[in-house]
Amino acid sequence: MANTSYLIHFFGPDGVGKSTQARILAHLLQKRGFPIRVVRIRSGRTFASLLLMMLGLLLHSTITRGADGRIIKLHFLKPYSLNGKIWALIEFLSIIPIILLKVYLPLFRGKIVIAERFIIDTIVSIAYLINSPKWIKSNLSNMMFRIIPHKTLYIHLDCSYTSVLDRRGKEAESVEYFEFQRKLYESLSKKVHTFVLRVDTSSLTITETAKRIYRYVLNALTENTINSKC
Repeated sequence: MANTSYLIHFFGPDGVGKSTQARILAHLLQKRGFPIRVVRIRSGRTFASLLLMMLGLLLHSTITRGADGRIIKLHFLKPYSLNGKIWALIEFLSIIPIILLKVYLPLFRGKIVIAERFIIDTIVSIAYLINSPKWIKSNLSNMMFRIIPHKTLYIHLDCSYTSVLDRRGKEAESVEYFEFQRKLYESLSKKVHTFVLRVDTSSLTITETAKRIYRYVLNALTENTINSKC
């Protein structure tokens, strides 16, 4: 068996099936004897989330919450403002220890780390939070991108908003938030200097999607064909 110290980075808008597919992939790879660690890392699940909770209590009229109740936008942060850049820096600094512990440590121990959410999701979440879609081209965003391990498989899941509504109903995010994510994920997908498996889950069943992902990942792992980023 080839060296298995690789990261599998799922990304895509909320509702496309990342969590489901990450769990299925982990199960299939474990059955073949691969050592697996599944992680979920993104903005809003770090130290910065504590600050968001406080702001939510103090400035509840100037925030937007997602379908799951978490704060996804701070309206008092103006696009491209200094405050927005400071908040992005807070998000960046707060996520570093978690990445070292949950991603790099398992990789160092030879595990395959399956990230149902990771750096690309964090970048998109921060851009929406601070009202700055162009922030994904900032120096800090580029720095975050370079944190992604070189030996990484990228899996970009996408679907239509209609499909998300069918799956989640009232628990679906707003169409505005979904399309914002979708546009930025598409842009960041092109920034990856290696092959990205893109799957539209609108036209495939969960099983069909899982099979496509599994074939792609297994081929890369067994043949050791994962390319490093430039």
